[in-house]
Amino acid sequence: MIFIPVARVPRPDDRSDGDSRTGYQRLPEMVAFFHDTQPVMSWKVYVLESLRSGVRYVGISEDLNRRLKEHNSGKTKFTSGHMPWELLYQEETEDAASARAREKYLKSAAGRRFLDKKLNRE
Repeated sequence: MIFIPVARVPRPDDRSDGDSRTGYQRLPEMVAFFHDTQPVMSWKVYVLESLRSGVRYVGISEDLNRRLKEHNSGKTKFTSGHMPWELLYQEETEDAASARAREKYLKSAAGRRFLDKKLNRE
């Protein structure tokens, strides 16, 4: 659910409808409107494992189901040589920048150790 703070709009000509000290008027909250019409898009960081070779692949996507189908249909150069793939792990982030940062971490040595521990593969 999206929470939208109540905004204030200056009304210098009429101080009777709002805060009499500042001349601001409260706007109606539109939480339901925004919740129904503008869904929040989340980014997913995911880890795949090849069922053929055991190789791991770390990536990001807004639509994980579509992306997994692309990997398993050979549309991606690297993953086409290691099909089929299964989803091992996923995390949800709020935006692309934080998803990319998390992807970089999971590709690092520390990130691989984290995944091994999380997946009980020490």
